[in-house]
Amino acid sequence: MEKTRHVTRRAATLIMCIVGVLLAAVWLPSATHAAPAALPPRPTTQPPSPTPKPPAGAYIALRVPSDSEGLWTVVQWQDALGDWHDVEGWRGSLAELYVDWGRQTWWLGSEHFGTGPFRWLVYDGPAGELLATSEPFYMPQSSGEIVRVEVSLQP
Repeated sequence: MEKTRHVTRRAATLIMCIVGVLLAAVWLPSATHAAPAALPPRPTTQPPSPTPKPPAGAYIALRVPSDSEGLWTVVQWQDALGDWHDVEGWRGSLAELYVDWGRQTWWLGSEHFGTGPFRWLVYDGPAGELLATSEPFYMPQSSGEIVRVEVSLQP
């Protein structure tokens, strides 16, 4: 009986040792891990927003050599029957006045590239007499292009 007790005690000791080793194997690695490093601080300012691209477009420009003050300009388009029609919004006095000439410039979107024909009319005022009509022209073909038109007020 003594031998059985001795074997039982040995088995219990062995089991306790195995359990202790298993617990140590599980607990020790988690206890030895370093604490996680603190996250870097978040930036307090917003990154710069991208600069929006201007829409694709081009220009038509009229140059009138003369003492240009008071002149009125109108852009017209020609339909398939050959009739001319005012372009709404493209009318007004010359925007740039210089010593011996004036200029009016209009921007157009890419949807109008290559369309036409168009022409400029120059009057001596908003309800005045027609002084000049340009040759027909077509709108620019690409972004950034300028179609320059010049008229003479001399007969």
